[in-house]
Amino acid sequence: MRLMNQKGLTLVELLAVIVVLGIISAIAVPAIVGVIEKTEKDVCEAELVQFKRGYENHLVLNQLSHTDVMFSSYINEYSTGVCGGCELVYMDGEVMCSERGDEDGGDVPVL
Repeated sequence: MRLMNQKGLTLVELLAVIVVLGIISAIAVPAIVGVIEKTEKDVCEAELVQFKRGYENHLVLNQLSHTDVMFSSYINEYSTGVCGGCELVYMDGEVMCSERGDEDGGDVPVL
C-alpha cells in the first residue's frame, strides 16, 4: 500500500497548539489587566494633580478663599469626568478621589 503525502495537522498537533495558546493566554491576560489598572490609577492621579492646580489658580486669580461651596461650584463648572467621575473632595489642601483608595480603604491624597 502506498502512503500519500499528507498535508495538514493531526489531532494531537492541533491539541498541542491549543494547549500552548491557553498557557500563553493564562499568563498574558492577568499581566495585561494589571497594566491597565495601573495605567487607570496613574491617569487618575495625574488628573487630580491638574484639577488641584487649576482650582488653586482659580482661587488665587480671583482672590478667593477655599470653602466647600466654592469647591463644589468649581467642580460643577470645570470638572469633565476627572478620574472616571469619582466624587472629589478637598481636604487639608489636597484634592482626593473617593474611588481611589489605599489598602486601608482611605482616600489617596494628591501632592
